[in-house]
Amino acid sequence: MEKYERSINGKKSFLIIHTNGMGDFLMFTPAYKEILKKYPNCEIDFFITNKNVKEIVSFYPNIKNIYISSLKKIDLIMNLLKLRKKKYDISIVTTGGKTWKTNLFFLFLKSKLKIGEYLKIKSFIFDRAVKRREDSHFVENNIRLINSIFEVPKKTMYKLWFPLEHVNFIKNNEKIYIGIHPGSQLAYGDRRWDKFEILIEELLKKYSNINIKLFLGPEEKNIRENFIHGNNRIKIIENKALKEVICELKECNIFINSDSGLGHLYTCFNTKIISIFGPNQLGLNQELRTGPYSTEAKIVKIRGMEEKYYKEKGLNKKYKCLLDIQVQDVLKEVDFFLCKEKLE
Repeated sequence: MEKYERSINGKKSFLIIHTNGMGDFLMFTPAYKEILKKYPNCEIDFFITNKNVKEIVSFYPNIKNIYISSLKKIDLIMNLLKLRKKKYDISIVTTGGKTWKTNLFFLFLKSKLKIGEYLKIKSFIFDRAVKRREDSHFVENNIRLINSIFEVPKKTMYKLWFPLEHVNFIKNNEKIYIGIHPGSQLAYGDRRWDKFEILIEELLKKYSNINIKLFLGPEEKNIRENFIHGNNRIKIIENKALKEVICELKECNIFINSDSGLGHLYTCFNTKIISIFGPNQLGLNQELRTGPYSTEAKIVKIRGMEEKYYKEKGLNKKYKCLLDIQVQDVLKEVDFFLCKEKLE
């Protein structure tokens, strides 16, 4: 590390390769911020494989280019051949992706320093190989990647970051807002909790002083009709630019979601979040890796079951571990936060 530090002078060029969605990008932002602290004049190119991520990435400072590719192998190879013409000082693949992709990227790219993760066996392609910890949050895994370049100050908790200078915001302190994002990517429709409509009804019935902000994206249009309309205590947030969505999020006192990217965006500004977890992508404790990175986060899930339970499907081909989560399980966490709001 010391030898490399002495060899770097002037403006640094970075290539950040991100093959996942918005939420995973936001979990990289604490590491991103540390890069800018160390190299404030650096130039950063992003290579992404989810076109929806471009809008949020474009808000961040020091970005020169954003390259977009599909995940098809031929597209990846053709786009990486184009990037090969450039020689970066440092190339980094963010945590959470398939490690074979990391190897593929670095076979094609020219970079003075190549940084990536491995699962079991270190790859000769990396200049700095960092073992991925499956018992660690993506935020902390990303920090470990950056720590292989320079020493990052140790913190008990980092904070997800969005550059707020892009957003004009005036908070309404007279109302209590509960933000709700009921959806997930369309490809993961079987992972949606289907009791949000009942939850909203119960919240409005139980608390006369709260209002609901219901966030619906393009991929949630097919579930829009399931929700109550015409109620002046429910505000539907859809077809909004990212800046407008952020203003609506910042006004929420509590946010409830199903482990979506919007929940990670909310934690850039606030801490009171309730996330509903069903099937586990990487084992029994997925929330340890991709759950909301907040000191006050509440996770609602069925715990203590065998692994096969989390893969079992029931009614309407929905995961049983989601069907078994009851509205009262979520209301209990809302009660806790609302009581805390009064005390504060």
